[in-house]
Amino acid sequence: MERSCRLIDYYLPPGEGFVLESLVATTYQIDFEFFEEELLSAALGVRSPVSRLKAFRSELERKLRKVEVSVLYDLGGCDRLARLSPRIDAIPVVARKLHSKISLLMWVREDRAGGAPPDRRMRLIVGSANLTRQGFRHNYECVASVDYGGRSPAPPALLTTAIGLVQQIGAQSQTPQLTRQLAAFAAQAALLPDGTAGPDDPVRLVAATEVVPAIRDSWGAISDKAPDTVTVVSPFWTEGSTAAEALFDLFQQLGSPASPEMVCCGERSADGKTWLP
Repeated sequence: MERSCRLIDYYLPPGEGFVLESLVATTYQIDFEFFEEELLSAALGVRSPVSRLKAFRSELERKLRKVEVSVLYDLGGCDRLARLSPRIDAIPVVARKLHSKISLLMWVREDRAGGAPPDRRMRLIVGSANLTRQGFRHNYECVASVDYGGRSPAPPALLTTAIGLVQQIGAQSQTPQLTRQLAAFAAQAALLPDGTAGPDDPVRLVAATEVVPAIRDSWGAISDKAPDTVTVVSPFWTEGSTAAEALFDLFQQLGSPASPEMVCCGERSADGKTWLP
């Protein structure tokens, strides 16, 4: 899809005539009112405004009859569960902290005239934003999106890895709907050609324990020299008594770059003219 600065645009259909068939998402925090009234209504093309609540709920529920929606969320990260639609499969995860934000979407377009099989497209979205109004409307967030199907040349490796990660996350909380959805995504991914990744496409999708080795190995495939600059963007790198040790280890594994750049939340200085970490 075309690059966008609005996160909600990544949940819109990939082309004319496509309707959402399946959505699976993982998130740390979720605001179900935002999820239904803004994100899902945009993804499903609900035309009734929320201000006309009865008409809005009626149209949303009617469209949800043909869609399977599952959300895995961290039970400790959600202050209150305010799910409004019983058609949304809300799956709490308690075994380990669920911090990943992965969305798998599948659309279908029926060939009403020629009798050809339905055309399906998929999209993988990985980013830093929780499924909350704050994450989508106010925060600075990072997101990567890859489309599959149609003329997209993207190889299915990232998609297959994402499906496996979601299966792993939901292993202790598997529901019949989630099992059915992930099986459908896996079956559709198996039909994709090998494809060729573009120069700006994501390289790998990894679990937390694999991040540093993956970055190191990916850089090693590009150059045998240390990078000139490494930029770490996180609101958390300043926190904890061992933060410096973790950062030092990271930079060592990357070959001790000449110029580390650190970006975090920060606070205004006393004179109000600069920012302090």
